[in-house]
Amino acid sequence: MQHSRDQSPSDSFRASLFETELGWILLAGRAGKVCSVSIGYDSPAEAWQHLRQRGAISCDLSAIEECSVDWHPQARQAIQDYTRGLTVDFSEIACNLSGMTQFQQQVLRTVREIPRGEVLTYGEVARRVNRPAAARAVGATMARNPVPLIIPCHRVIGASGQLVGFSAPRGIVLKQHLLDMEQSTRAELGMSAR
Repeated sequence: MQHSRDQSPSDSFRASLFETELGWILLAGRAGKVCSVSIGYDSPAEAWQHLRQRGAISCDLSAIEECSVDWHPQARQAIQDYTRGLTVDFSEIACNLSGMTQFQQQVLRTVREIPRGEVLTYGEVARRVNRPAAARAVGATMARNPVPLIIPCHRVIGASGQLVGFSAPRGIVLKQHLLDMEQSTRAELGMSAR
């Protein structure tokens, strides 16, 4: 791939594909910032297909130059640890959300702060971003979250406490699995959820 005059080789898009307890995961981004996380696929081909079909909201990933398990070792290791049931702090992993609106970025920053083992409803997130009537817009933002797990959209649930929507393979079954896994970790540590 040729680099434009404005793009150095270190700024070119990279990807990291690896298998976990949740299935195949594909991280993609550039300059150390994660633009896309595709989780829970049965094969590498399915993970790549998802990336091509959905793309990343924040980056044009059509020009990925290289796939390596070493692209973003910090994010890769954190996700691998998380899928093994370990408590992980994703806050140090930089994400590129530039393709999202100001409102969407605010929602995603708020969701990123939801502690492991806890949940908020779409309405509660809307109130936290001072848009109390925007629960549906919060839901639409969760559906477009380009970096699940790093921004834990699975911790946002319906007003009645029901699980509604999750845009990864196996949908709400995977969402429930993630929440159960986080809850059992809290229980093992002697913590209680709100």
